Amino acid sequence: MARVHGSRTHHGTRSAPSAVLKTEDITGCLALSGSKRYTSERTSSGETAVGLCHRCRVEDGLDVWVLAIFVTVVFASLGGGFTLLGCYFIGRWIREPRLTSLSSLAVGVASLGVVCGLMFVYGEAYFTAWILMVLWASSTLTAIVFLWRSRHMARGPMVIATALLAVGYPALLLQMPPLSETARRDEWDACAAPLVVDALARYRAVAARYPARFDDLYHEFPPRTFIAPPRPTYEPLDTLGGRGGLKCLATPWSTNWLYTTTGPDYALGYWRRYPVIEPLAARVCLYRSDDPGWRCGWNDWGPFSPRP
Repeated sequence: MARVHGSRTHHGTRSAPSAVLKTEDITGCLALSGSKRYTSERTSSGETAVGLCHRCRVEDGLDVWVLAIFVTVVFASLGGGFTLLGCYFIGRWIREPRLTSLSSLAVGVASLGVVCGLMFVYGEAYFTAWILMVLWASSTLTAIVFLWRSRHMARGPMVIATALLAVGYPALLLQMPPLSETARRDEWDACAAPLVVDALARYRAVAARYPARFDDLYHEFPPRTFIAPPRPTYEPLDTLGGRGGLKCLATPWSTNWLYTTTGPDYALGYWRRYPVIEPLAARVCLYRSDDPGWRCGWNDWGPFSPRP
């Protein structure tokens, strides 16, 4: 039995449909032959395979839009709801600041802290940028609307509320993603630091000295030759970091390393600056081979000159 589609004839049987036609598994749409569902439901309505594929894509696109709208509504509600709650209790305390009403202030600060926490949690990955924008926009807009509705407040409390809710609060929210990124890098540095200490010990075991430069840890020692070296060879640090079971790599570009050696001993460290207080101080962690153990402090550069 031959079936004609346009100007081409495809032969197939009831048990063996034409192999020329692409199947649903390959195209993601129903095949033109060998499908009772297509022949019974689609052919009768005159819908072609191209039209069916187009409808599949439209439905997939609608699913994405529905998900995006759902995420937007949820996080806009969270940002606006907790901000409104915080503004209400903080505004009530600003109108009548009393020791007996400190519970209202605490509830208000905690409510705004929830939004700050959401900005911190979702500030780690770039693909959550839309969530961050929705949270910030809904929270800022809610705070501004609250202040506008409270415009009949006395001038002094109104100035304080505007400074806190319309200026300080949105600015604080913007600092949460950088703080989240810095916290993640701190965890990375703390994970990578022991790898460098181990690499320095292995380097000395092979070379009978510590490396003169920190970058030497990322080069084989002795340098590889065509003939196998007659003694053990130091394995570069980046190769060690690639072994299984380790959660980080001690790379020279992901951490602000500090290193110096006096021959028999060395001093190792790393530093990091934080948002808001970046111009004021840096957190520095140091390790000395003659006094093992990591010690961290603010602006405690030890034998190193301060970094900008």
